[in-house]
Amino acid sequence: MEEPVHPLKIMIVDDSSGMRAMMKALLAGRSARLTECGDGEEAVAMYAAELPDWVLMDIRMPRLDGLSAMRRIREGFPQAKFIVVTDYDDPDLRAEAQSLGAVGFVLKENLTGLPEFFG
Repeated sequence: MEEPVHPLKIMIVDDSSGMRAMMKALLAGRSARLTECGDGEEAVAMYAAELPDWVLMDIRMPRLDGLSAMRRIREGFPQAKFIVVTDYDDPDLRAEAQSLGAVGFVLKENLTGLPEFFG
């Protein structure tokens, strides 16, 4: 008897509703359950309730930026996995994101590579 396949739970965190919609469209049909947050504060609050398999995290957002949100989430959930989705291709930013648990870094100008992280 085969184990039931559970859909991936992916949390999309970006202050742009248009960008969230674009990521959702790219991930449609990937057996994923998608949730959305408009900023880092919302993501920190929602992470414990959702326990997503992956978090797609923007960096520059109002209220709480993505790196600070990643830091807070990792304090309570060290197993959290992040893919940073940003406009800023900066080596220091990449290094800091990796130190906070980011396993991927995708530029918003090239979102077509995003689905590759999920098979």
